Amino acid sequence: MNAITSESRSAIHKIKGLLIIKSYWALGFIILFTLLMFLSRESPQAVVAVGIINFIYVIGFFFINLVSKRINADFSESDNVLQSLQLNARIIKRVFRFEYFVFAFNTLLIILCSMFWARLVTGNTFNNLLQDSQFLTLAILMCLILVPSAYLFSKYLNKKAFGPYLDKLNDNINKLQGVEMIKDIIK
Repeated sequence: MNAITSESRSAIHKIKGLLIIKSYWALGFIILFTLLMFLSRESPQAVVAVGIINFIYVIGFFFINLVSKRINADFSESDNVLQSLQLNARIIKRVFRFEYFVFAFNTLLIILCSMFWARLVTGNTFNNLLQDSQFLTLAILMCLILVPSAYLFSKYLNKKAFGPYLDKLNDNINKLQGVEMIKDIIK
């Protein structure tokens, strides 16, 4: 039981550390997009478009930081270890679900904003673009291809970075559930 608890603490500490690194990446993108907004200040449309994407990264940054603070690997032996591990696993999965949504949504926004912006700076109007069937078809195709690709890519990256630690955490949860089941049978 102590070995399982120790392994679980180690895996949770590692996941929490990786989530903090992930939040620093989000902060880096926030700085980058803020700089991009500053550089394109002559174009109000570009500032708004990049500002929306930047705002979503700000939300992601704060969400990851708030949730990673709720992850607790320092549970004591008197705590219900199984419940602590299950709670931490649910919190971690919540972060990933949120990230997949944000990643896909941001990909959609980046595609649409960059396509509109590229055409708007060449003199087209927004209304003309909405009536251009070739432009709209290309935008829809790009979204249909790139948004699912971004979703799958983010799942792959999380599996690569967090997979071994999540597997260890889930294995330990399963082991503890088996121990709890045996205890219930013995009673």
